[in-house]
Amino acid sequence: MMPKNYSPQPFSSAAVCLFFVVLSCAAASAQVESVIYNFQGTGDGGHPASQLVADKAGNLYGTTSGGQAMGTVFELTPLTGGQWVETTLHAFTGPDGSGPAAGLIMDGKGNLFGTTLGGGNYDDGVVFELQPVSGGWNFSVIHNFNYDGVNNFDGFWPAAPLSLDSKGNLYGTTLQGGTGQCNAANTIKTGRGSSERPVLLQLWHSVSALSAR
Repeated sequence: MMPKNYSPQPFSSAAVCLFFVVLSCAAASAQVESVIYNFQGTGDGGHPASQLVADKAGNLYGTTSGGQAMGTVFELTPLTGGQWVETTLHAFTGPDGSGPAAGLIMDGKGNLFGTTLGGGNYDDGVVFELQPVSGGWNFSVIHNFNYDGVNNFDGFWPAAPLSLDSKGNLYGTTLQGGTGQCNAANTIKTGRGSSERPVLLQLWHSVSALSAR
């Protein structure tokens, strides 16, 4: 197990040259690979390592875990002629999270949800939301993970994509934490209600021990 105070660090910009590909089927069922964007490791981030999510307009959304920032959320927009343009929607700085390792999910309103491995109020990772607004996106942290092994057993290092049910609840897991120091699964209620803020609804501890039964 890694030490509790581990926090993902930005990658060197000299090591970023990952790409996305589009595979199109030709007449003879052959596949043709096209690079649609090369990350530079600067303001656009670097080291994308998770799946993409697409909206109804064909725009692609994803995360990077490095670059000069502590990871980014980005959008790739298709243009006429087969070109794509990249837009950084959010660059993480630490207090708002760092090192997103999982991809994003999108709800029916176009809101994006994701997690970061580290950063946040307790440096244990966060759950975040990006809401489309006129002229841009509104970023907010909707949950700060907090594990100290004494009073807080929230888990830490969320590294897998979230799931969303029909009622708007988010489900996810953490790599470490829980009462058994194994891992934890969380439910986060995204219904705003009177507070207008998502809240942690339920927490299951020691998922690895439960699944072993």
